[in-house]
Amino acid sequence: MSQSLAAFAEAVQSLIKNDGTTAYTYETVPHGATDQPDVSLTAAEPYVFTDCSSWVNYALDSVAPIHQAVVAAEREDPRFNIGTVTAYGSVSVDINEAAEPWARADVLSYFFGNVADGTDGFTGVSNFADLQAGDIIAYSLGIYTDPSAPDAATDPALQSTSDTGHTAIVIGDPVAVPEDDWAGTGLSPDVVAVYAVPVIDSSTVAHFTNLSDFTEPVADSRTYQAQTPPLQPGGLGTGTIWFGVNAAGQAIQFRFDEGDPWFPNTDSLSGEAAVSIAAARLTSTIDLSGSMLNADNQLVVDAFANNAAVLNGTAYNTEAEQITGAGGLLIEGAGYLQLQAGNSFTGGITLDGAILNLGGTDAAGTGTIAFAAGAQSTLQFDIAATPANAITGFAPGDTLDILGLSFGDAGSVSYQDGVLTVSDGSQSTSLTLQTADGLSDFVLASDGNGGTDVTVACFVAGTRIMTPDGERAVEDLATGDSVLTADGDAMPVIWIGQRRVDCARHPRPETVWPVRVEAHAFGQGLPARDLYLSPDHALFHGGVLIPVKHLLNGDTVRQERRPAVTYFHVELPRHAVILAERLPAESYLDTDDRAAFDGAVTSLHAAWGNDARPDAVWVREALGCAPLCVTGPEVESARRLLSRRSSQAALPARPALRRRA
Repeated sequence: MSQSLAAFAEAVQSLIKNDGTTAYTYETVPHGATDQPDVSLTAAEPYVFTDCSSWVNYALDSVAPIHQAVVAAEREDPRFNIGTVTAYGSVSVDINEAAEPWARADVLSYFFGNVADGTDGFTGVSNFADLQAGDIIAYSLGIYTDPSAPDAATDPALQSTSDTGHTAIVIGDPVAVPEDDWAGTGLSPDVVAVYAVPVIDSSTVAHFTNLSDFTEPVADSRTYQAQTPPLQPGGLGTGTIWFGVNAAGQAIQFRFDEGDPWFPNTDSLSGEAAVSIAAARLTSTIDLSGSMLNADNQLVVDAFANNAAVLNGTAYNTEAEQITGAGGLLIEGAGYLQLQAGNSFTGGITLDGAILNLGGTDAAGTGTIAFAAGAQSTLQFDIAATPANAITGFAPGDTLDILGLSFGDAGSVSYQDGVLTVSDGSQSTSLTLQTADGLSDFVLASDGNGGTDVTVACFVAGTRIMTPDGERAVEDLATGDSVLTADGDAMPVIWIGQRRVDCARHPRPETVWPVRVEAHAFGQGLPARDLYLSPDHALFHGGVLIPVKHLLNGDTVRQERRPAVTYFHVELPRHAVILAERLPAESYLDTDDRAAFDGAVTSLHAAWGNDARPDAVWVREALGCAPLCVTGPEVESARRLLSRRSSQAALPARPALRRRA
């Protein structure tokens, strides 16, 4: 078992494999959905098991409404090397080499030798005392039934509506339980030893409460009947599960704690009734302390790209889970993490590239929320859940996404004495916020979902220009410094222009409002972070220069209204294509608009390009490094690329938790 998986176990979250990536995806399918989770795997990657109610219905090919927890096992782990299984529809797959999900939960019967039709039991574990942190355990409830039986269409007992499987991650050493302590009603005479195994598991959701009423799939359709009340995903906890083991080393029974009934038991295997239990013995608190934290006293959350997760949340018929302790959270990656209300941990949160959604004013505990430098992170919250935490390090590329605060002409933003106040004209909210480098120019824009994005003016500081020594912030460049062109040549800077524009007082503000090119709009890492350009600033694509205002699509390339903006321009000995946030863009070309920048006689209202000089097009044709195009096939090609990338944009998904030294 890899060290990373052991740390992952100690830390608390588990996930499903996402096709073609190194991330894991935890996916919950809502009621009424007919889609099925994507569980496509590659041979070299870790294998995955999922825990969900009614797993026995469709197994991993499931539309079960609740996926409580998901755990990953090494593909070659002998505990899961249980051979070939014939799934629903006569599809045979090798469990360790499956390329697609199984359609039936025959799989579960292999983990418990006394479940009907089960033959092998949990064959890989010959000695439960050898289990260690990071290992995966699985157990089953209820009866196993055959949907192909003649009466299955009319007999609910034959439709697998009363079985489920469960998985958990071991987080400590199993303890052999003295025989005097484990004898009890329902214990099989075949049990020769009992081990108490500490685990991380899903929260107090009923593992199976007989609420599920699924129908068998017809052909390739995936249908099920609605449930009342609906089951909900979320939550996790730690606790101890007792496993009864037979002479062959098979885990044939379990219970959640001393005094609980043993499952499966003889009554549950009669074919007439299903086991109905809840994991009420598992605790509902995550304490950020001890070995799960790194050297900085933080629990590391890998928010992998294209993933979303609820670290703590409200489960079915339970109160919200809570995060306590003196530790903090380091949330890194490019994924999505949600924290629900009611947390009291004091170590704070560091955002290092991820999206963090806060479900309450106290969801982030009581510590500071820090934006890591250069990471382009997003803090998302409803206006009613505005955090009281101090926020630090907010910089170009970072975003505050305020849900429920409408974006429109009546919107305003102000920043004074470390307090940021944002209003939509009818309601407002305030945050204690410290920006990186003392920046104070803020921008409002639609978040695309009825809320408002707040960003800091990128050109004031932070836009990174590629140099022979790596990327440097544009405001740090000076005359004589070298930058790299898109061709890889080093060229010296001969002039830096800087101009603060009062857009609110400009007679034609649409000509000076910046255009935001979202990260990865043209491809992975192109640009590497959100890039802000003046409307006439040209990007290099397909061998031509295209003013960015001609690529506006209202989505990944859009103009942002802001009261003020500071623009920088970098001039080289000749017009060239340089890399701004790794996206090819033109250097400054003097079309007689130099006076618009600091260090020269300044016009009252800024104007560049054609607005500054009517014959600017002729200057570009004579001195430009590439043709300037505003229409034609090259422009259409760029627009198609932007549209394709926008439509392929992945939804956020779920992070893994691990301990990092």
